[in-house]
Amino acid sequence: MSNLFMIQNPKRTIGGKVGKSTWYDYYASYSAQFVRESILNSNLPVGSSIMDPWNGSGTTTQIAEEMGYISYGYDINPVMIIIAKAKRLEHSVKDSLFSVSNDIIKKARRYRKSFCDITDPLETWFTQEAVNGFRNIERAIQQLLINDITGHKFLKEINSDIISSLAAFYYVALFRTLKFFLAEYKCSNPTWIKVPKDGEQKVKISAYEICNSFQQSVILMINAFTDTHTTSISNPGAVIKVASSTSIPLTDKQIDMVITSPPYCTRIDYVVNTLPELALMGFFPTKEDIQKIRNEMIGTPTIIKSALTTETSWGSVCSQFLEKVRNHESKASESYYLKNYLQYFNGIYKSLKEIDRTLKHNGKCIFVIQDSYYKEIHLDIVSIYNEMGNLLSWKLENKTDFPNKHSMSGINKNGSKYRKHTKATESVLVFRKL
Repeated sequence: MSNLFMIQNPKRTIGGKVGKSTWYDYYASYSAQFVRESILNSNLPVGSSIMDPWNGSGTTTQIAEEMGYISYGYDINPVMIIIAKAKRLEHSVKDSLFSVSNDIIKKARRYRKSFCDITDPLETWFTQEAVNGFRNIERAIQQLLINDITGHKFLKEINSDIISSLAAFYYVALFRTLKFFLAEYKCSNPTWIKVPKDGEQKVKISAYEICNSFQQSVILMINAFTDTHTTSISNPGAVIKVASSTSIPLTDKQIDMVITSPPYCTRIDYVVNTLPELALMGFFPTKEDIQKIRNEMIGTPTIIKSALTTETSWGSVCSQFLEKVRNHESKASESYYLKNYLQYFNGIYKSLKEIDRTLKHNGKCIFVIQDSYYKEIHLDIVSIYNEMGNLLSWKLENKTDFPNKHSMSGINKNGSKYRKHTKATESVLVFRKL
C-alpha cells in the first residue's frame, strides 16, 4: 500500500470548530480542514467535480466550492439540505446580514394572528403562542427571501431548488433558536431528543423572546463568518439535493473525487436528533413521513419488513461477522440485531456500487469510517470496505487510523460487560478506481 500523502485526523476539535462549522452542531461530521487537506493532497485540477453522497451539514460541498471545484452533495434528511445550502453563502453579503434580520423581525412582529388553521407539528413541544412566534419569523423569511411565496407554506412543500443560501442562512438561525428553547429535552445521547408525552407541560415562551433569541443566533453566526475562499473562481457551482446514496441522481462516470463519511454501524438515529427542525419544516414527529425518512437512512435502528440474506459480494469478513451475530447467545441476536446488520450492509454495498457507477476511471474515494462491536465481537469495518472495494475493482492506496475517545460506544455502559475497552477507531481509507 503506497503512502500517497499524509492524512489529517478528520475529527472536529473544539479549537477546530470555526467559521461556518459553528453555525450548526452536527454530531456526524468531520472538520473543514480535513476536507481542505484531502483535496490539496489529491492534486485534483481546479474545476473538477467532487461528491459527497452523505453530505450531512455540508462540509464537503462548502470547502470544495470555496476551493474552486464543482460539488455535489446529497442527503436523505431534508434538514441537512437547508444547512448545507446555508454554508454556500458568500462572504460578500456578511455586512448586510444583520440588517436583513432586522427586516425579518420587524415584518414578523406585524403579523397579529395565527395564519395556520391546522395542527402544527411544533405544537409537539410548544404552546400555540410560541408556535405563532416561530411561524411568524418563518413567514417573514419566506416573503422577503423566497420567490413566489404568498402567505405561508411549510418548508417541506417548497422545492428546495428555489431556496437561496441567504434564505437558508436565516432558517439555520431559526433552527438554532428552536434547539435553544428545547434544551430541557436533550438526552445524554447527543443524537436523541425527547418528545413530551400527552398532558406534559409544553414550552411557554413569548414571540418577543423568540425574536430576541433568533437575533442573537444571527449575530453569533455573523461573528463566526470568515472568508475561506482559496480561489479567484466565483461560484463554480454546487448541487445540493435530497437523495439516497443508493440512488444517486447523476450520470455514469461524472465524478472525479468522493469525500464522505458513510453512516457508522452504531444504530444512531440521526433523524430523531433533527425532529424539531423537521417539525419546523412541516413533518409531524409521530407520523408516517418521519418514519419514512428513518427507514431510508442507512444505519437506522428501525427494522424494515424485507427479507434480506448475506450476499457473497459483501465479502468473507462481513459474512463471518454476520454468522457470529446470528449464533450469539444473547437475547435478540438473531431476531433483531442480525436483521439490523443485514440492512446496514445491504445499504452500504448498494451505495458503494452507486459511487462506483458515478465515479470516473482513476477517480478517488476518501471514506471516514469507524469500527464497532456487537457484544464482544469486533466489527472490522476496514476489512469489509476493502473487500467490497476489491470486488468493485478499487485499490486501497492509503489507510490511517485514529483512536476515537468520544465515540457513541462509550455511552453504552453495557459494552463493558463483554469486553475490556469500549474505545473505537476511526479510519480514513483512500481508494482509487482502476
